[in-house]
Amino acid sequence: MAQYRAGIADQAKSIALRNLVLSELIRAEQLTVSEEELAERATRIATQDYAEHDAEADEAGEEHQHDHTAEIKGLVEFFTQGGGRTMLASQLLTEKAFTRLTAIVSGEEVSGPDQQRIRRRQCCGRAARGR
Repeated sequence: MAQYRAGIADQAKSIALRNLVLSELIRAEQLTVSEEELAERATRIATQDYAEHDAEADEAGEEHQHDHTAEIKGLVEFFTQGGGRTMLASQLLTEKAFTRLTAIVSGEEVSGPDQQRIRRRQCCGRAARGR
């Protein structure tokens, strides 16, 4: 039991550290999620679920003349309000943070205001290190 707890504790520390790093990256890079991004992802999730259901019914040779418009609208509303919105926004921010982190690590160019901010940090960082 002690070994199990130690393993769980190590996992929890690793997850907490990853979340802390991602949160700091989101803050430092001023990453945000727009209403349009939320609506687009909510719609994609909602329609994908019913499209997969219809495809499975097609494969099974079942008829499915049901219009899913009301169900899709309900799912989109769930993902754009309250707890569903918070969950989806968090997921999108995490994806953006991983994308940004990958770009930073691979040395990809950043355009726009982000590039100016990065150049200032690099310049100030070199001066502080005596370079």
